[in-house]
Amino acid sequence: MKRPWPSFVIAAGIVLSFAGLTYDIIFAGIPYQDPSPQLQAAYLENAMYATKLIRIGGFVTFLGIVAAVIRYAIRFVRRQFVTAPTDIRSN
Repeated sequence: MKRPWPSFVIAAGIVLSFAGLTYDIIFAGIPYQDPSPQLQAAYLENAMYATKLIRIGGFVTFLGIVAAVIRYAIRFVRRQFVTAPTDIRSN
C-alpha cells in the first residue's frame, strides 16, 4: 500500500495556517482604537503568535508540495528510463 505522506504534510500545513488565522481572529482581532500600553503589548504578542503560526503552516505546506513534486519526478523517471530486468535464460 502506498503511503501518501506528502499529502499529510500538505494537510498539516494547511491546518497550521488555518489555526494561525483562527488565533488571529479570536485573540488578536482588530486592534484597539486607543489602547493602553498593556493592551497594545498583549495585542502585538497575540498578533506575533498568529503570524508565526501562519508562516510555519505556509512553510510546511510548501515543503509538502516540494516533496510531492520530487516524489512524482522520481516515479516518472523510473517509469520512463529504468527498464525491467531481462531474464538471461529467455535468450
